[in-house]
Amino acid sequence: MPHPMSIAEFRDLIEHVDGLDVSKVTKPELGTLGLPVLAEAIVQVRKEIGAISSVASESSQQRLEAATSAYRQYLTTLYDIASLRGEEFATRRSEFGGPLAAQWDAIREVWPYFAALVTDKSGLVEAPNSAIAKIEAARAQSEDSIRTIVSSLTEQATKQASKIEENARKTATGFSVRAAQDQFDQASVSLARKATAWGLLALLAFGCFVEFAFQIYRNPPSVFTDKSVGHIASIPEAIYLTAIRITLLTAIGAFATFCVKMLRAHLHMSEFNNHRRRVANSMAAFVEATQTPEQRDLIFGKLVDAVVNFGDSGLLEKDSESLGVPSIAFEAITKNLTSKS
Repeated sequence: MPHPMSIAEFRDLIEHVDGLDVSKVTKPELGTLGLPVLAEAIVQVRKEIGAISSVASESSQQRLEAATSAYRQYLTTLYDIASLRGEEFATRRSEFGGPLAAQWDAIREVWPYFAALVTDKSGLVEAPNSAIAKIEAARAQSEDSIRTIVSSLTEQATKQASKIEENARKTATGFSVRAAQDQFDQASVSLARKATAWGLLALLAFGCFVEFAFQIYRNPPSVFTDKSVGHIASIPEAIYLTAIRITLLTAIGAFATFCVKMLRAHLHMSEFNNHRRRVANSMAAFVEATQTPEQRDLIFGKLVDAVVNFGDSGLLEKDSESLGVPSIAFEAITKNLTSKS
C-alpha cells in the first residue's frame, strides 16, 4: 500500500491538470504552427489522472511514484508551452517534439497497470481481454498522434532552416556587392586623380623636350668663326657640346616617354575599374532574377569572373616600342648636325 503522502502528492496533479489552459497549449491562433492534437491528449491525461487517483490507495508505492513522475513531467512540459507567446513559441516549437514523445511513452508504460486496477474495481473482470485490448488500442492511437506531431515539427523545422539559409545567403550577397561597389567607387576617384597628374607631367615633359630640341636646332655648335664673338670652336669642343646636349635631350625624352606610359597604364586601369563597377552594379539584378540557389551560385560565380577578367582596352602595348622618344631625338639631332656640317 502506498504512503499517504504519495497518494496526496499524486492527487495534487488533478488540480494541476484542471488549471491548464488548453487554448494556450494548442495555440489555434498560429494555424498550422499550433498543436491542436494536444487537446485530445490533455483530455485523456485528465481522465487517466482521475482514474488513477480513485485506485491510488490500492496500488503499490513504486507504481504510484512512477506514475506521479511521468504525469508531472508531461504536465510541466505542457505548462512550458502555455507560457510562451506566439512568436516565441514559433521559434522554439521544434524543441518540444522530442520531450513530449518521450514523456508520452513513459505515461503509456505506467498506465496499463492502473487501467487494470480500474477495470477490476469497476467489475469488468469477466472480460479482461476486451479491456486490455481497448487499452492497447488507445495506447497505439496516442503513439501515432505523437509520431504525427514529431514528424510535423521536423518537417516545419527543416523548411524554416532552408528559408533562414536562403535569406542569409541573399543578405551576405547584398553586403558583399555593396562593399565591392564602395571599393570600386573609391578606386575610380584615385585612378582619375593619378591619370590627371601623369597627363600633366607628360604634357610638361613633352613641352620641355620640344623647346630644348628647338633651341638645339637654333643654336647648334659650330666649328666656323663666329664673327660677332670672334670665337672659333674646335672640333673636339663641338663634339663635347653636342654630346652634352644629346644627353640632356635624351633624358628629357626618356622622362616624357615614362610619363606617357604611366598615363596610358592609369587610363587602362581606370577603364578596368569602370568595367568592374558596371558589373558590380548589375549583380543584384541578375542574382535576384534566379529561381534556385544553384542558379544563383552559378550566375554569381560568372559575374565574379567578369569582374576579374577584362578585355584589351587598346591602351597597353603587348610588345615594347621599337622607337622611343630618345631614339627619335638622337636620330633627328644626328641628321641636323650632319646637315649643318
